[in-house]
Amino acid sequence: FILQSCKADFVPHSSDVNITSFPKAGTTWMQEIAYLVDHMDLEYDESPLDVRCPFLEVRLHPLPAGLDILPTLSYPRHLKWHSALDLLPSGILENSKVIHIARNPKDLCVSYYHFARMNKHFGFVGSFNDFFDCFIKGEVPFGPFWENILSLWRQRDHPNLLCITYEELQDNLERSISKVGEFLGRELTVDQIADIASRVTFDAMSTNPLVNHSHWDKLGLRVSTEATFFRKGKVGD
Repeated sequence: FILQSCKADFVPHSSDVNITSFPKAGTTWMQEIAYLVDHMDLEYDESPLDVRCPFLEVRLHPLPAGLDILPTLSYPRHLKWHSALDLLPSGILENSKVIHIARNPKDLCVSYYHFARMNKHFGFVGSFNDFFDCFIKGEVPFGPFWENILSLWRQRDHPNLLCITYEELQDNLERSISKVGEFLGRELTVDQIADIASRVTFDAMSTNPLVNHSHWDKLGLRVSTEATFFRKGKVGD
């Protein structure tokens, strides 16, 4: 973990768009939505999402560290975080935009379990019951869940923070995209909203190599074949 280095070295910029979440809350979904919304009038960068919107807190070898990618980004920068707000570099909420996506913890726990078994850097080999006990105790990366999510929820009325849920995205994707656009100051047309929505459906993203993390297989980061990075994308699973 390189969180302390982030706190010491990272300086927020007024145009930054920070995507925050507890792991497996729909982070990748919101990263791609926000990036598309914020770049409708710019040339789309044909780079993997973890390069366009780097994860600054943790390095997953052999991927480059997010802090190393940071100097290569053009503004507005899009950045991913999983820690509670209290642990993030100071000034992020006051000096830049933050979009926080949350998800029903029951669905999230199931998704996190499969991710922990799939990801080489977790190396989790226990049962779901084992993982559930760890989740409830807060003994999972970026836990405890409630302390993490409440750190953002307490600031829900801050003008620089947009709180949105996985369930909202599932219920009405176009309306959620419009909400993100309004928050980022982007006046999207009906056609632009429809275009973004078509690119961020579960089927579209799960087959898009720029966002589905299929390059993890080539790098040996996926150690279990029981799940892919995009598993089901359902509510109530």
